[in-house]
Amino acid sequence: MSWLYIRQHILPMHAIRQMLHIAPEEALRQAFYHLPGVTYVSMDLDAASVLVCADARRLPFASRMFDFIYCSHVLEHIPDDRTAMRELQRVLRPGGMAMILTPLWDKPTFEDQM
Repeated sequence: MSWLYIRQHILPMHAIRQMLHIAPEEALRQAFYHLPGVTYVSMDLDAASVLVCADARRLPFASRMFDFIYCSHVLEHIPDDRTAMRELQRVLRPGGMAMILTPLWDKPTFEDQM
């Protein structure tokens, strides 16, 4: 569903040159990686298959670097999600877009039970 929305509503209306994909899902990684003219950066805290291993609370990127950020089902696992959101805003270019998805439920996450 996300890819359909991005393909139909975001890509036709926004020039995306630099893209950050946090905790990449394989199907979307392939779709994003093959977008013409887009520099794709995948990032995760500890996955070996990404281009950059980093904590979302301390992004190792220059400010205003990305035109588009895709982050799905990540923030609910970060204890200090406000810091992560500030970092996402910092690396997003003015006029850029971030698609941030989080689940809506009232059950605790794994981290809440630790």
